[in-house]
Amino acid sequence: MDEWAKRQADLEAAAAPLEKEMQRVFEKYGQTQSLTTAETDLPAIFTLLDDLEKHQKDIGAAKKWLNDVLPEKEHEADNMAEDYSWKADNVRGLIGDLQSDIASAKGLLSAEENIQTTLATLEPVAATTLKQSPVDPTTLRDFAAAVDTAALNVDQLETDAARRSQERVQTPHEINATDDKRRVTRLRAAVEAARALADAAEAAASADADFARVNADLAHKMDTAALADSDPAADQTSLSSAIEELNRAEADFNKLYEIYDKIEPSGSEAEQLRTKLGDELAKADEQFKTLTIALDDKLAGLDQFESAAKPLKDKIEGVGKAAAAPATTPEQLRALLSETIPAIERDLALLKDTAEVLAPIAAPAATAANAEKALGDVKKAAERRLEEAQEAQSAVDALQHDITAASDALETAVTAAAPEEPKKKSKKDKKKGKEAPVAATTAAPSTSATIVPIAELERDVARLREEIVPALERAANAANFDGAEDARARAIAEMHRAVAALASQDDLLNQWEARKLDLFTLQQPLEQEMEELFTRYTQPQRYDLATTEVPRIAAMATTMDDYKKTVDAAKQWAHDRLPAKEHEADNMLAAAGWESQQIKDLNEDLAAAIGSATAIKDAFDKLHDGIVKLESEAVAINSPEKVDELEQQLAELDKDIANRPQDRVLNPPGLDIEGARARLDNLSRLFNAKADDVENEKAIVEATSRFANGADACKSMMDVAAKIDADPSAIVEQLQKAADSISESMNDIAYMQNEHDHFNPANKAGEELKTKMADDLAKALEEARALERSIDDKIAGLGSFKDNATKAEEALQRVKESSQSADTPEKMEALLKTLEEAKAEIMNLEERAEELAPLEAPRKHSQALATQASALAKHLGDELEKIKEADAKKKEMRDSIDKAKEAVQSAVALLTGEDSDKKEKPKKKKGKKERKESESKEVPNSDELAKKIADLHEQLKPMEDVIGSPFDAPAEKMDAVDLKRAANDLIATMQKTIDNENE
Repeated sequence: MDEWAKRQADLEAAAAPLEKEMQRVFEKYGQTQSLTTAETDLPAIFTLLDDLEKHQKDIGAAKKWLNDVLPEKEHEADNMAEDYSWKADNVRGLIGDLQSDIASAKGLLSAEENIQTTLATLEPVAATTLKQSPVDPTTLRDFAAAVDTAALNVDQLETDAARRSQERVQTPHEINATDDKRRVTRLRAAVEAARALADAAEAAASADADFARVNADLAHKMDTAALADSDPAADQTSLSSAIEELNRAEADFNKLYEIYDKIEPSGSEAEQLRTKLGDELAKADEQFKTLTIALDDKLAGLDQFESAAKPLKDKIEGVGKAAAAPATTPEQLRALLSETIPAIERDLALLKDTAEVLAPIAAPAATAANAEKALGDVKKAAERRLEEAQEAQSAVDALQHDITAASDALETAVTAAAPEEPKKKSKKDKKKGKEAPVAATTAAPSTSATIVPIAELERDVARLREEIVPALERAANAANFDGAEDARARAIAEMHRAVAALASQDDLLNQWEARKLDLFTLQQPLEQEMEELFTRYTQPQRYDLATTEVPRIAAMATTMDDYKKTVDAAKQWAHDRLPAKEHEADNMLAAAGWESQQIKDLNEDLAAAIGSATAIKDAFDKLHDGIVKLESEAVAINSPEKVDELEQQLAELDKDIANRPQDRVLNPPGLDIEGARARLDNLSRLFNAKADDVENEKAIVEATSRFANGADACKSMMDVAAKIDADPSAIVEQLQKAADSISESMNDIAYMQNEHDHFNPANKAGEELKTKMADDLAKALEEARALERSIDDKIAGLGSFKDNATKAEEALQRVKESSQSADTPEKMEALLKTLEEAKAEIMNLEERAEELAPLEAPRKHSQALATQASALAKHLGDELEKIKEADAKKKEMRDSIDKAKEAVQSAVALLTGEDSDKKEKPKKKKGKKERKESESKEVPNSDELAKKIADLHEQLKPMEDVIGSPFDAPAEKMDAVDLKRAANDLIATMQKTIDNENE
């Protein structure tokens, strides 16, 4: 026996590393691995199989030894052999899977390599031979066939890769059919481009003739419109007719653009034709735009001129009448000269500008000249009238007006706003019989912490009365008016100081809003918990559940007290720094006090309700114990007086139960009053029975007691399950415990069934007991099954909800992870659409949570997911706006770069004497005569170059913004740097040319 134990220990020791290695391998290949990893691991797995087979041989040797020496233990070796045979088979299966997956992965790699080789051979041909004009038809046909074959191979590779299982070994990342398809697409495009070269040449000749015919018609229409543009006698009718002629010419432009667009730049001849027609079209387009703008501007200018000229004439006439009227006062004349006439002069200047723009049309200039003469006559008349009335107008009155205005402005600045409570008079003020003003703000009552202190404002008022006002009075009596201006300046300075003092109010308001937000963060979860609790107790709750709520309500009361202390601290802060907001803290404190009282009231109600229910439960338990005790002693002692005593207790208990209110807490479960009454009736009959009936009555009492014991045990288990079933916070584990309790109650029901089946009634009372047992059994079974169904439904519902919630969480996580690579508006919008689908699933989840009410966990979980989804949607929306903003900024940068590039090209053209507006054309070798003409081109003078340098500096200013922009735009920034460098070199060359010319 000891020898077998040693052999067995050796076998187990030898198996331990094998078990560990098998566990590692199967855990690793429970997840898919890379091809490299699989090829590396395969020899080790073969070694593991060899070790297993060796271990099987060792087991076989042990089995043979047992067969010879210890046959009764041979079955243990059989078990070991069977176990390791099964494990070896599993390892062989894994090896087969890996070999198959490795072979398929290598096959895909081989196909990918063949495709890469083929594409690498075809792409140089597409880049060289196919771009020759014309392409050999045989070459093109053979090349197209080779591309089609490559496309079929790529499609087959994609299909094989999609069908391949990746359970054990991943498909190699080198397999990239998508990229191969793109390369095939480019090759096919090269084939189509080569085919298009021949077709384009044929279309070029036809396009040239069509273009010339339509261009002649267009030139005739524009010449007609140009005559109206240069006509000095042009009016709105002739200009409108010319614009209509240009509108008809747009159809010719559309035809020209159609002809131009049909010319494919497939060869040098087509390219030259396209360049020639493009130059002609650009020239005609520029002439058309210039003429259209000129005619539109002239027509709009005439309309604008006429619209402005008539009311201007009416104003001049009105001013003339007012200046000549005897009732016009000097102040009114000053207003005419200082306000009305200058305003008309500004309108007249605009009218003259409009007339100049409309040149060479003569009529507007004549109208503006007549209006200018009329206004000049009116102005002279008003000036004469004012000079005549000047002596009647008192300079003191005018100055006094300025004094009053300055004093009022300063007084307003000092007082800021009407005070809420007047400040007590100072001694100085009492002597003067005046009340010192109290500084205040419109936002909140003033305090020493938020605006200028009262004492300082009082000094400002004193300075107004004792310094500034006397200075104003002296200025009024002086010959010059400088004193009034100085006083007004001091008044403005005081007003600025008062406004600055009031500005600090904003900072305290921001602090107050932050405090309110903190209070809301504390109050919101507490209020939600209160609402949930109070909503639940609008209906009476089970006694056993209510007893568990007491500590929770006590904790809520403590939390509410802490919250009230925080609000009270905020109230004190507002009282000290921002009294105008103290009422908000009072409102929050009042609300907290009301909520605190509600919690206390509920706590008191529950305490009273639980106390009365507990008293009833204790009384029933005492009665029950008395009945059980009396039943056990009934045969030994004849105590009918004890029955009377228990019946009295039962009557009082029944009355208490009937009178107890159940608006908050239901009566405790298990108060079987009728059962207790029946058991007392049995005892009473036993004590009053005749000698020959004693045994029958005794049997009834004993059967009743045993049956009741089973019923009590059953009821106890069902009460445990019912409490969990009614608990809104119940989770799956608790519900499973409730299900176990129901199973226990079924054992008690079986015990009750056994008592019922073995009870044989000997009289009418016994038959009644038998019937009651059957009724109680049926009722208990029905209640147990109903409770079991309810619990099973909740467990199943929670399980289903959890699965769906997991899917929703995974969907949100996928969206969140994908957002990292969503770098374009299109990708982000697609991601938002995916998120909307996930939100729809979460909405379904919320509906499912409502179906599972009153269970709280699903509702809270679904709400949390909805909140997370909304936050993610907002984040993605913000990111989308940022991406769009970045794209718009890049476009703005590119526009600035293009504009600066045009300026540089224009400067180069000026420096070289070439026309920068013409499109670049293929260069050809110059002859001797052409070289001579080129050398004799006119060189720009220094003024033209200096002007161009200034223009370049202006156009290059935006490049600094592009280079220093915080946006991620490397291409634009690099172009800006290159352009700036080239422009600086060009400016240096132009400056050198200027210096040489000056020398």
